[in-house]
Amino acid sequence: MAGKRQRQFDYVLHIDGDFCESTPPLAPNSASLGSSCGYQHLGRRASGTVKETANLVFESGRRRLRIWVVPQGRPVDIILADGLARSPTEKKPVLLLRQHGQEARFFTVLEPIDAEHPVGLQELDRIESSPERP
Repeated sequence: MAGKRQRQFDYVLHIDGDFCESTPPLAPNSASLGSSCGYQHLGRRASGTVKETANLVFESGRRRLRIWVVPQGRPVDIILADGLARSPTEKKPVLLLRQHGQEARFFTVLEPIDAEHPVGLQELDRIESSPERP
């Protein structure tokens, strides 16, 4: 569409657990995320870009959460950061998904990990190709 300007779209998840692994390689990155709108309170730790389905795992005690990121035809930037928590000195992980363009679509699946019944790529492929999908 002519005349529409490119925008930055961010989808932010505050995670109650520590980052432990991811399928895409994430490179250390401490570049600033911004100086206003709350971005000044985020300390970037690592980032990467995915074009295919990927996942990240966070854990808190014995609980684990896998977050599946399913790009919708455009790359998604994955940014791990530390954000504010209950006190000014306490930090909690933040997962920020970012796209640039005239519009964005974020598709994620939050999976409390059950070692006996894990979600696999086959299930995500079936969901992504569903005719009911908007």
